[in-house]
Amino acid sequence: MRPPPCDFRFLLSQFPLFRPPARALAAETLKLERTLSDLADQAYALTQAEMDLVWQTAPPRMPIPPPGRFPATTLETPLQEMARPDTAGVAC
Repeated sequence: MRPPPCDFRFLLSQFPLFRPPARALAAETLKLERTLSDLADQAYALTQAEMDLVWQTAPPRMPIPPPGRFPATTLETPLQEMARPDTAGVAC
């Protein structure tokens, strides 16, 4: 059974409340993962050639992108707003 359209309208109205905290947590997680990766590289005293080899042979689902692939400022730039669906004709 399908939920009524007013349920979807309610979910859409709540989305802006949860999006900024979720994005902030994702950015913080990525920052911590990068820090941990850098600390591991330092602990093993990897040379630049060895670090390049690590990234060339990294698994496809590596949790963080390779260094230099995405600038650090990408985390702070806001996503473009998604177009809101037209709910004017939906009656509850």
